[in-house]
Amino acid sequence: MIIILQIFFTSCEKDQKETPDCIFDLIETHSYCTKGWSVDQYSFQNQNVYVITPPLLGNDIASSVYSVYNENCEMIGTLGGIAGINIINNELFYGHAIFQKAICPTDSI
Repeated sequence: MIIILQIFFTSCEKDQKETPDCIFDLIETHSYCTKGWSVDQYSFQNQNVYVITPPLLGNDIASSVYSVYNENCEMIGTLGGIAGINIINNELFYGHAIFQKAICPTDSI
């Protein structure tokens, strides 16, 4: 029983460590998780990237722009907008990026 609990808690700690502290700092600084924003982790171009999605204002999905950050918290591009941008580092994001997990909104932040 103790071994099972240890494995469970170790996996939870590992999951939190996979997300860089600077991403949590960015979330906290801008209060993303409390204002209707979402932050999702994807695997893209052999690294974890983080897509910050703004809240939808009315039905204006066409003008929503999503920021994409790498593991070093450097913005590597944007997605969406009126032009429907879908290219990051000369590669189509949607279709190549693999969703890993939602960082927020969750109950843990």
